[in-house]
Amino acid sequence: GGVMLIPNESYGRVIALVLGPVATAVYSGIGWSTGAGAAFLIARHIARPVLERYVPLGVVARYERYIPEDAKFWWIVLLRLVIPVDVLSYAIGLVSRMSLGRYAAATVIGVTPFSFIFAYVGVAFVSGSFIFFGVLVALLVTAVSAWYYISHVRR
Repeated sequence: GGVMLIPNESYGRVIALVLGPVATAVYSGIGWSTGAGAAFLIARHIARPVLERYVPLGVVARYERYIPEDAKFWWIVLLRLVIPVDVLSYAIGLVSRMSLGRYAAATVIGVTPFSFIFAYVGVAFVSGSFIFFGVLVALLVTAVSAWYYISHVRR
């Protein structure tokens, strides 16, 4: 017999079906958080010193001011809902003075809901529970829409 290769886009759904949605969500959250921390540290300790050699510190400081100091933690949590983990991690590590501990905590809080939603959506889709799948997708769309309304429209 031959080996059946699983396409990348369905791999996560199959893993969720095999391991179960809770284990998949936990492992996904750990993976996303670990990757975010690594990207943050690379940006902070490798990219930032290189950037500072070529760009005056005043320019970097100007970009740091775009991140509100008093709401930085919850801002990071909310940004996790719409910006890919690696992009945000590199950006915050590069232009922010936020500590790794606070950033890690905000990241864990921000990725946890999506790791569970994506795991359950995957299981519902693969197992053919299309009503449950539809409800989960509707909840995801509602959460993103609410965040967008709160952060953009209400200003």
